[in-house]
Amino acid sequence: MIMRKGLFHGFLRGDDSSSDPSRESRLIEAFLGCECEYIPAGTKPDEVLHRFDVTEMSCRNRGLSPVLVAVDDILAGTLLDNVGIPLPEGDEIAQSDIDRISEYRRALIAEYSPENADKLIAEGVKRSAEMLQNEYFKKTLWESKVIEFDDSNTRMGAFRDLETQKTRELLLARIPADEPWHIAAWLPMGGWNGCPEPKDMLSVAKRWYDKYGAVICCVTSDEMEFHVSNLPAANDESLALAKEHFYFCEDRLTQYGGHYNLATLSDGLTKSSYWYFWWD
Repeated sequence: MIMRKGLFHGFLRGDDSSSDPSRESRLIEAFLGCECEYIPAGTKPDEVLHRFDVTEMSCRNRGLSPVLVAVDDILAGTLLDNVGIPLPEGDEIAQSDIDRISEYRRALIAEYSPENADKLIAEGVKRSAEMLQNEYFKKTLWESKVIEFDDSNTRMGAFRDLETQKTRELLLARIPADEPWHIAAWLPMGGWNGCPEPKDMLSVAKRWYDKYGAVICCVTSDEMEFHVSNLPAANDESLALAKEHFYFCEDRLTQYGGHYNLATLSDGLTKSSYWYFWWD
């Protein structure tokens, strides 16, 4: 099990509401190597969503995909570590390492295989079979009927801090991806604890893009949000998709406790234009 820690622990950034980009912000922007708009922490959520909508319109038919990236030291560290790049002394990435990032991205996309998603799902099926031996998991989370829980996500929300609900420090990146599912290769944030490896993230993103028009729209150090254009049909299709969500991110189901279950997740997917995932 890989545990994460911030690259810049103890680095003083001053007031979170500062309009000056942090060191982490400059490094993540250099990592992405594309046009980014800086959005300071504390910006009103409606303003963030307005900027995203305007950017999305400007990106249409131009081979660009907008993504909100929540800046922090852990995300910066994960991105660099997955490529195998050491921490820079300053806030710039050497050109030789920029080239390595580009090559890593190209190789990840070139090596895409649907078998990675199939394998992830098969492993999830096996894990869930083992978990079904636990009566609480079986009766409370897996087999019980829909309960009253509003899980219809119709607005992007991962760009806000979960506890304070305030906007985080953000980059609004215009990813030059020929295919929207390539976004997962531009932001390889996985590979720690229960979070899937970047190659698996990419394959699942392709699977859901083809089936549901799902596109990654927001990434943080431990969250990923998709915007969905084709909602699943109720019952069998939504239930099968809910299980895929669980195989991709077990916390999607288990972190809510007894007031949530698989049937409720399935029901919510028929009404949700945003899919939210969080890994502990």
